[in-house]
Amino acid sequence: MSRRLRVLVLDDDDRFRGAFVDLLSDDSRIDVIAAVGDADAALAAVARRCPDVAVVDVRMPGTNGVEATRLLRAVCPGMRVFGLSLYSDASHREAMQDAGAERYFVKGRTELDVVDAIFEPPPEVTARTAAR
Repeated sequence: MSRRLRVLVLDDDDRFRGAFVDLLSDDSRIDVIAAVGDADAALAAVARRCPDVAVVDVRMPGTNGVEATRLLRAVCPGMRVFGLSLYSDASHREAMQDAGAERYFVKGRTELDVVDAIFEPPPEVTARTAAR
């Protein structure tokens, strides 16, 4: 079997974070390396072990998900980031994408889509492959 994908979850809602980690942990191809509630803890986890993917809540007290995404990508530039939020408006999506998030998902409707997206190649890889 190939290496399990390392995933970090950053969400300030303990209940959601726990349920989402349970969902991710049900997939034997995923290793949740950290599940944390604030950007400082996420930065410390990423500095220790750069994950393949970080799933980041957009709106959190303190350092929000947009700024957290910028900081996390600075520490681990190759890491893929997916935004996850209760908010479906374009302004949140665009802010996360401008910060370096690859995809944006709405909580409560798309958690299984996040799991599927973890195993999809990044868009630039897909575009390069299609151009060949």
